[in-house]
Amino acid sequence: MHLHAPFATRRAMGGGARAIFGCVGRWAALACLAVACGVSLARPGGAEPLKVENAPKKEAKKYPQVEEAKQKFLKMDVDGALDLLKAAAKANPDLPNGRVQLASFFFAANRLAEGRAQLEKAVVDAPDDPEPYLIFADLAMREGQTTDAGLLFEKALALSQATKAPDERKKDFLKKAYFGVAMSAVAHEQWEDARKNLAILITVDPESAAAHFHLGRVLFEVKKTKEAYAELQAAARMDEKIASPEATMAKLYERAKDRANADKWMDQAVKAAPKSAKTRIEVAQWFMDTNRLEQAKPQIEEALKLDPSSENALYLAGQIARYSRDFPNAKRYFEKAFLEAPANPSIANELALTLNEMGEDPRQRAQSLAESTYRQNQQSPQAASTLGWIYYKMGRLDEAERLLNLAMAPVTVSPDTAYFYARLAEGRNRTDQAKALLELALKTQGPFAYRQDAQKLFDQLAKRAPSSAPPSTPAAPTGKGDGTAKTP
Repeated sequence: MHLHAPFATRRAMGGGARAIFGCVGRWAALACLAVACGVSLARPGGAEPLKVENAPKKEAKKYPQVEEAKQKFLKMDVDGALDLLKAAAKANPDLPNGRVQLASFFFAANRLAEGRAQLEKAVVDAPDDPEPYLIFADLAMREGQTTDAGLLFEKALALSQATKAPDERKKDFLKKAYFGVAMSAVAHEQWEDARKNLAILITVDPESAAAHFHLGRVLFEVKKTKEAYAELQAAARMDEKIASPEATMAKLYERAKDRANADKWMDQAVKAAPKSAKTRIEVAQWFMDTNRLEQAKPQIEEALKLDPSSENALYLAGQIARYSRDFPNAKRYFEKAFLEAPANPSIANELALTLNEMGEDPRQRAQSLAESTYRQNQQSPQAASTLGWIYYKMGRLDEAERLLNLAMAPVTVSPDTAYFYARLAEGRNRTDQAKALLELALKTQGPFAYRQDAQKLFDQLAKRAPSSAPPSTPAAPTGKGDGTAKTP
């Protein structure tokens, strides 16, 4: 089990800002998915978002047979849907083959096994089609299987180069394949291979902000900092949503454990765009991620002056206040953010956690909010963790443990969740398990809202004799909680 540091702008917002640093394999996985699926990138750890979204897609063309197939699929007529999708693909060469389209229906319905089965059949039906291999590669990357993903991307690249698909589809295949091969190389720190494939990708798609952005990151790794900065500047010119090149350089230096240069570049980011709310948010997040809350506060205050309704700024301001234990201001900021984005589960969770710390009456509202959020996001460890912690505070221990078990199920958990479970384990006389969880949480390098409380409890438990109670699921974790291994 590993911990990931909380990420103030890691949100479940469509097209929202996300970031890319941390465990290289997971970074590469999400990077590949971003290009393949047209979404932004998410970092597993706690650094500020580096936005690398491509330009907004044009509105999808409607195909009557595909629309009819969707309706048949919803009515559980899978064979009827497949017949229509095959007919649509035959009549429209710009569409994926029928089984690939059907697989996408299954994936959208969260029926992953059935989607994979359709892809397997698609490979048999059309062995020269790159698309199933690209999707399989993306799935492998998502699961952290970077070696398998790399081999699949290489197969997809060879098929893409030979395909007789229409020019636009061939170009799209090549873009995804070159990017996937590059990110696989990044996952294995094969920087020259990554650089080569990103450079080729730029010849295929010169206006790809994502390609320029990642090339800048790779060039930094091989100590070509001037060239790296130039690529980051090019990416920022192509897409205004991308983090400022100066802020990105700061994060790269921080990842290289060069705080002096990181601070210098972040200072340059402010000087280059003092009236940019986006830049101020980036800098505030930077200070928060490096555990400098007092320095983060004036930056986020300036961001809110520049853009008072910014969901990102309000969310981050709320987190800075909550981590500083300034719950009234955290509540004020999160409530404003919630009004801007009531469907955002991350904002709802943060507001619920804040209310939970403000006494019995606010806790009733926290319970209602957290229950509603969990009902709508039952696959979210964050939602389960928040509601579990509120139930713990209310003395509903069995319900709390059930939810916290769900929150602890992923390979990686937040330090907050580890602390919540440690509190519950300690209360149930599972001292050894509680100590192990607290130790892991306290090793997290990034911001941790309950660090002082966790340290105090750990010191108390260290003086106790080992517990005799058997551990409950999850077992006491092992491994390093360095905040680098694992999304308003």
